[in-house]
Amino acid sequence: MCTLFIRPTEGGKRRRGTKKATLVVGLILNTKGHPQYAKIQRVPNVQGKTLRVLTEKTLKSDTMIHTDGFSSYQVLSGRWGEV
Repeated sequence: MCTLFIRPTEGGKRRRGTKKATLVVGLILNTKGHPQYAKIQRVPNVQGKTLRVLTEKTLKSDTMIHTDGFSSYQVLSGRWGEV
């Protein structure tokens, strides 16, 4: 099973206010919950449409997604359950 964690940077300006690149990080955990693989993808923005396209191209349907609750992630709820 895959698990995707989406999280902002710590401290300073975040998301739309920052001048730094916007990144989405995917992390695959083993059955014991230990990290096995990470993928980092630069995205142009964190709009729901952008995140939906990225996840549909990248994730399997049995993927569990964990986020920080940012509103744009709600578009992922239909296919991957609660996010």
